[in-house]
Amino acid sequence: MKKLGIVTLMFIFVTALGMAQTWSTGAASQSTSNATSNYTINVSYKTGIGNYLVDANGMTLYYFTENVDGKTFNGSYLDFWSPFYVSKIVVPSSLNPKDFSVVTGGDGRPQIAYKGWPLYYFINDKKPGDTNGEGVKGLWYVMKPDYTVMVGTNPKLGNYLVDANGMTLYYLDGESTSTIKCNGMCLSFWPAFNVKSIVVPSGLNSSNFQIFKRPDGSSQLSYEGKPLYYFIRDSYRGDVSGNNLKDPFGIWYAVTF
Repeated sequence: MKKLGIVTLMFIFVTALGMAQTWSTGAASQSTSNATSNYTINVSYKTGIGNYLVDANGMTLYYFTENVDGKTFNGSYLDFWSPFYVSKIVVPSSLNPKDFSVVTGGDGRPQIAYKGWPLYYFINDKKPGDTNGEGVKGLWYVMKPDYTVMVGTNPKLGNYLVDANGMTLYYLDGESTSTIKCNGMCLSFWPAFNVKSIVVPSGLNSSNFQIFKRPDGSSQLSYEGKPLYYFIRDSYRGDVSGNNLKDPFGIWYAVTF
């Protein structure tokens, strides 16, 4: 009986230990689930769109091309495009919280920006997964986390190409991927623009872009056969100080379309 009692006690102990481990595992799973549901900004996927930013409820977030300089707007647009704001940034590991900032919206209230682009809702999106604001007037696009080239809008230039941070992209007149004119010192003033992948808004055709090899073996992105560059004197997003500029290397233009 004594031996049986010891065996019984051991069985009870092992069983209890197993139950404790099960509860522990269950608690961890629950914690992970709660953490996921607590994201204030997340990434969703939709066929034909790809990855794009959404709020905690799955509602689509957009950017406005005229906000290329990082400033917001006021007026009638606010009747259709509501500024997005959350008091705390909680994002999945695929996003960098440092890419988000708080700006002053056109209505005077705080607004969240991604890589300097203020974010908005569209009034005609009624449920998670709706992307009815995509491409509206060629000025509004879903905000993707991995854009490499974006559309900016300037009052004088119209729509033009910028990088993901709103910096203007240029081309040198008479240059092509097969005829590179900007070499040596030229690159000190006009750094070559390169990306590892081509992700663009729906207002652009990705087939018009190409990653090619320069004569020195480095990579560069081109648009419609024109190699793309930054201009060193553009200090802030939205600057277009290199447009229509003539220098010893030729005449430079922002890439408009």
